[in-house]
Amino acid sequence: LGVEPSAPLPLDLRLDYRKANLSLVKALEMAFRNNPDVSIKRFALESAEWGIKIYKAKKLPRVDLRGSYGVLGEVNKDSIAGATPGQEHLNQDLDLEKEWFMGVHVGMPVGPNSIEYEQVKHTYGPTVLALHGSEDWRHKMAFNLLDKLSERTDEIGAYATLLQAHSDFKKSKDEATVQVKDSLYNVRKSSIQIDSAVAKVRYQEKQDEISKYLASLQEASIATYVEGLIEQAQNRFSFIQAITDYNTAISSLGVAVGDPYYFDR
Repeated sequence: LGVEPSAPLPLDLRLDYRKANLSLVKALEMAFRNNPDVSIKRFALESAEWGIKIYKAKKLPRVDLRGSYGVLGEVNKDSIAGATPGQEHLNQDLDLEKEWFMGVHVGMPVGPNSIEYEQVKHTYGPTVLALHGSEDWRHKMAFNLLDKLSERTDEIGAYATLLQAHSDFKKSKDEATVQVKDSLYNVRKSSIQIDSAVAKVRYQEKQDEISKYLASLQEASIATYVEGLIEQAQNRFSFIQAITDYNTAISSLGVAVGDPYYFDR
């Protein structure tokens, strides 16, 4: 690093970790609920299912009802009589008469064809020219030949979209399952490696104490004691490596379940 051997280095050598207690069932449940790719495919599947319902709705009979109700007022004003004093009564007040309209239109697809029926009725109030009012009716029936040829392609397209959405959704769940299992098993493997490294460190500490004591009594060589210290250093490195692997696996598992900050909380 280009510094003096005695210079202090601002390194944080603490090895803090906490074991995660997360079952595979809960991890998969969280992944299927929070994983963004699975959520996208789930919404696409829901959209495809609604597409099928929309297609089926188009094959049902359709009924449209239209109507209106109101009043119509009309009066003949004599401008000359109205301007003459004493003859204002010749002008009548506005006479309001009821009038209404009602119409129904029914359409029903028959394979690539369609049948339509329409009935309309108008009722007009009396006017100055038509003192008794009037009514009119209209009935119409039509058979449209091959006007629904696109229905077949729409049906095939809707079901193809649904099958594709099912396939994509299942694929996304399978990929999420593999990712969760891989990360969770790495977490468990790293946890076992941590426990193993801790046991080795504790065991080697006792062995080093015994070797040091025997060396002081000249019952063992200094080389044996030094070999024990080297092995202890290797055990400590294995412990550090296990914690590093554990934290990496925890991060991967958090991403896999769709909540990177789950284990931080």
